[in-house]
Amino acid sequence: MGGDPKPRTFLWNQANATKSLSSLQEQAKITMLVHMSSTNLTINILLEEALNEPDIGTTSRFRWHATAVGIAALWINSAPPSTPPFEDALKEGLNVGLDLSREEREFHQVEQGLVLLFHS
Repeated sequence: MGGDPKPRTFLWNQANATKSLSSLQEQAKITMLVHMSSTNLTINILLEEALNEPDIGTTSRFRWHATAVGIAALWINSAPPSTPPFEDALKEGLNVGLDLSREEREFHQVEQGLVLLFHS
């Protein structure tokens, strides 16, 4: 006869190890998503608080705020953009003395509206 058949317990343990690894990978993904969501929630809270403070300038489409997490450009134009208007913000930022061309960029939707966030 050919090779020895593997005992059932070995096959069962191998199957459970594969399921456990898959389960751990899935749990790691969930943990990462929860952390990302929590981080976004924290940033949104900080932005909402900062947007209630006096602004550092206003341009045709943005109200500008210095925040704990970076420079925030709140979209104030009546028509919402189809994509985050980072290039418009870069141009208008220069009108209030802000060169944001080298900063990291992200956007957030908060209670007050669309916020473009520029940070190092």
